[in-house]
Amino acid sequence: MDDKILKKRPILVAASVGSSVRIYGDLITLETLKDFHRTLLHVLGESGADIIAFETIPSKVEAQAFAALLDEGDVEILRVSFNSKDGVNVVSGGDSIKECIALADVCEKVVAVGINCTSPRFMEGLVLEIGKVTSKPILVYPNSGERYDANRKSGL
Repeated sequence: MDDKILKKRPILVAASVGSSVRIYGDLITLETLKDFHRTLLHVLGESGADIIAFETIPSKVEAQAFAALLDEGDVEILRVSFNSKDGVNVVSGGDSIKECIALADVCEKVVAVGINCTSPRFMEGLVLEIGKVTSKPILVYPNSGERYDANRKSGL
């Protein structure tokens, strides 16, 4: 990388946090999600990372859990990205991407929002919708476009 670019854009280290995919059904509550993520966020908050990247958020309630944990003070800077099943909604709970982004947008500690682990064919529309509810930088990093076949346990 060009030395001039490095002087203008310092290197930041992000510690990544994924979703709570091990918690299902009626067990998913705001409190169980906060309990699930609290220790990890505390450890990552003290790790020396410049930013915490909460990625592949599947639902609004999980975003609410992270927003509540931000108020506890361990994490200073967070970037948040959701994943979408259809270009309109996040993958679980039937929550719209716009609702979820709007929730993250009001958190002062959230410096960027976006979409990840989603088919490339949905990205343009999602970015346009996300831009309607935030002025924060928008992150975009799609998956390969493959669909997962649960019966074969592989991508299509």
